[in-house]
Amino acid sequence: MGLSVDGQVWTWGACGGAVLGHGLYGSQKNALLAETILQRHQRLLSQRKKSSMASSSCPRLPQLKWMTPQRIPCFATPDMRICWVSAGAQHAAAISDTGDLYMWGEGYADDSDSLVLSSLPKLVNSGQVGTNAGASADIGTHSVEHVVCGGRQTIALTSGSFLARSMAKLHRDSIAQEEKNGIASADLILVVSGQRLPAHKLLLAQRSPVLRELILNEEQQQQHRLAATESVSETMELLLPTLRVDVARLVLEFIYTDSFALEVSKSSYYLIHDVLRAAKLYKLPSLVLLCRERLFSSSSLFGASKIAEDEMSDSNSEDDDEMETLSGSTRTLNDDMKFALSDEVWADIVLIAEGRSIPVHRCMLIARSEYFRAVLAFHRLAESANNERKMAVVNVEDSYAAIVRVLRFIYYDQVALQQLKRNEETDADVSDQLLEDLVAADKYGLERMKRLCEHAIALNTANCLEVLIVAELVHAAHLKQVAMRYIQTNLSDVTARREEFQRFQEDFPQLLEELYTSLRDASRDEYLLREWHTEVGTSLAAQREEQELQWGKKSDTATFPWVPLSLTVAFGTMYLSMMHAQEHEFSAVPATNLVAIAAIGGAIMMGYL
Repeated sequence: MGLSVDGQVWTWGACGGAVLGHGLYGSQKNALLAETILQRHQRLLSQRKKSSMASSSCPRLPQLKWMTPQRIPCFATPDMRICWVSAGAQHAAAISDTGDLYMWGEGYADDSDSLVLSSLPKLVNSGQVGTNAGASADIGTHSVEHVVCGGRQTIALTSGSFLARSMAKLHRDSIAQEEKNGIASADLILVVSGQRLPAHKLLLAQRSPVLRELILNEEQQQQHRLAATESVSETMELLLPTLRVDVARLVLEFIYTDSFALEVSKSSYYLIHDVLRAAKLYKLPSLVLLCRERLFSSSSLFGASKIAEDEMSDSNSEDDDEMETLSGSTRTLNDDMKFALSDEVWADIVLIAEGRSIPVHRCMLIARSEYFRAVLAFHRLAESANNERKMAVVNVEDSYAAIVRVLRFIYYDQVALQQLKRNEETDADVSDQLLEDLVAADKYGLERMKRLCEHAIALNTANCLEVLIVAELVHAAHLKQVAMRYIQTNLSDVTARREEFQRFQEDFPQLLEELYTSLRDASRDEYLLREWHTEVGTSLAAQREEQELQWGKKSDTATFPWVPLSLTVAFGTMYLSMMHAQEHEFSAVPATNLVAIAAIGGAIMMGYL
């Protein structure tokens, strides 16, 4: 397996097995057949080397697909770039630049909860609702940084969540656009130690109940101050006198990303202590646990110290008891943002779907969707031209249920798949919902949601043609390849639905041509393997016949060994007569000598035969 500089994955070898990730039709069957024929071919070559008189020709190896490097098709798309690969005995893994983990090959599932692999790369960190995942569910919401494949095991190292990535970018953009009043500009300025730190009300209010109260109180005071005017200040300012600016920056980083980074030094130990006090002040239990882990755990970079022991012994105050109670229900960024979708306090956008209004938040839409970023940027330009500021109203053509599912993914990075046959739903209903979500994700520029949907769709005879058409329209390379492979495997059942197949043939002739080309390419290796198997078998049979013919010629030209046999009989007779005339201490000696002489005579006869 090889990884090119442009992020493409190339595989070859393995007798064309599933570990190549090409999704070849009948790959495992062909791999076993190819391995068997290769063994017979090697035996044929070794016998030819031993037999210098062999004249039968040895069949040449056919040029099968797996003998030359080929790109894995579902990774060969403009929006996909692989940055790391690893291969085990019969399985392989790859990580994209967005942190998605893909695996393929032969699975070793011992129970129904184990990961089932296939000959096509499958998105592992799916983050879907309804899976039987306990502690391993985090891999669905966290990006993967490194992966190593062993014989039958895989080890993956994860980092922050996908939502945290988007929120971190939103925070960076708000800092960069503070003076420009751009589309990602903040709606709140924290004044700390005389410095201005841009932030977003929604994020701060959802993560900290104390900050939520402070923001609401400041808004009320601002409304009272501006009661005489009808306009409101563009950006509200909130003074935090109890914080230092370096502590406030780390607290903000945690609010946006669920973590914070700083260089390890003598001063950083005391800085984390100050962050710990701020976390207790603003009731951020997850941050409290993170700080305590970095300060007091056995794996702490600062080591054990007298100060740490004193800090731990002094943690019995009423405030600490309250935080201990809260720590039992610590929440991540994804957990907190689940409640933001229904929080209309700071909603500044209204989406209209099927005549129903959905209040949403500008910061979340621009952080997660390129489509909404462009729409709201145009709306901001229109506001600037008209010198007026009002709540944006965006009409969407999707159904209300579909846009709600899109918003769930935008707010807390989750594709809420329905349980199969729940509430009298059928597999077809689930498939239709996923196809609808796939089209919506492609429309709104939600690449991760698009990948989640295309890897979750289950194919059957009834929907495979529709899935193939949708995959072609939204450029879902993986789903298109899966649909092609399913149709190849169940071609007779698919063509039996005459009306649907006829309509598909008339409306999408280019897809039908691709399907036939794929069928021809898939059967090519099988045809070459059958021909090769026949040629190798014929060569082995011819070699055996030639050897038997040579042995027959040798037996015809060989003469009976009269001379050595006569000498052996004469020597035996003389020896026995001499031995009979003497007395021996052991009676078995003459019998033993007789057996030896008989063996020599028998060897001469066997050599002749």
